[in-house]
Amino acid sequence: MNIVLMLLLWVAEKFVEKALDKLLEKILSDRNFKHLTTAFKLQILVLYLDWLLQKTSFQEPPDGEGE
Repeated sequence: MNIVLMLLLWVAEKFVEKALDKLLEKILSDRNFKHLTTAFKLQILVLYLDWLLQKTSFQEPPDGEGE
């Protein structure tokens, strides 16, 4: 009984190992990496624009303007 359990655990370990290898290969592919890089750059741009809009919307207009 222990031999069957050990064999079953070994097969499961090999299956998970191969599945993780395939998943990492897919995640780290050039096409995926370029897509992630572009998405990251867009997120940085959006955060900067959000910060810029918040900064400018809280500034008081100088005296003499807006009259």
